Amino acid sequence: MDKYTKVEKAKEPTPFGTVRISATGRVGMYITYAASLFEGKKAVAAEGDKPAEAAVAALDTIKIQATGNALPSAVQVVEILKRRIKGLHQTASLSSTEITDEFEPKEEGLDKVTKTKTVSVMEIVLSKKALDKKHIGYQAPLPDDQVEELTAEELQERGARKSRPKGAKKPKGKGKGKGKGAKGKGKGKGKGKGEAAKPAKPAPEEKKTRGRGGAGAKGAGKGSAKTEEKPARGRGKGRGRGK
Repeated sequence: MDKYTKVEKAKEPTPFGTVRISATGRVGMYITYAASLFEGKKAVAAEGDKPAEAAVAALDTIKIQATGNALPSAVQVVEILKRRIKGLHQTASLSSTEITDEFEPKEEGLDKVTKTKTVSVMEIVLSKKALDKKHIGYQAPLPDDQVEELTAEELQERGARKSRPKGAKKPKGKGKGKGKGAKGKGKGKGKGKGEAAKPAKPAPEEKKTRGRGGAGAKGAGKGSAKTEEKPARGRGKGRGRGK
C-alpha cells in the first residue's frame, strides 16, 4: 500500500450529551467532561479579553460510545463515574458495524482500493433516573458507601495530582538504582581487599619470620648456640684448669 494514500473521512459531529471515547484519548479528560455534563455550568460574565459564557443545563442522562480498541477505555470511564456520582443507573449494549476505507493511488494507471473491516461498537447509558431493569445490560446504582462523591473540578485536580508523581518517581528510581549499584561496588571492592589482605599478611610474615628466623634466627641461633656453647664451655673449663 505504499503507492496509495488513505482518503480521510469527514467526522460526524458528536451530539450534546454523548461522550465518544477514542483509543488515543486521555481517560481523565473523558471522566471530567462526562461529570461536567451531569453538573451543568453556570453563566459566566465577560471579563477583560474573556467572552461571556452561557449557562449549560445539567443532564440526567448521558451516553458513552466507543468502537474497536477504545472499548476498555469506555468501561474504565463508566466504572469511575459510577464511583464518583451517586445513584447512576446503567445499561450497556454491544453490537458490530462495518467500516469501509478508501485508498487513492499515487501513480497513474492504478485503480482506487477499498477495504472493509468489522469492528465492535459499545454504547453505555448512565442516568440518574431509573432505566429499564429488563434490559440485558442493566446494572443498578452502587451502594452509597461505595461512592466517593467528587465534582468535575475535583476530579480534574485529582487527575492532575496523579499524573505528577509519575514524572517525579522516575528520577527517584534512577537514584535508588545508582545507590544500590554503588553499594554493591563498594561491597565488592571491600570484600576483594579483605580477602586479598588476609592471606597476604600471614604469607609475608611467615616467609619473613621463617626466612629470618629459619635461615637467620633459627639456623644461626641454634647453630651458633651449639657451636659457640661447646667451645665456650670448653674454653671456660680449659681456662679454669689452666689457671
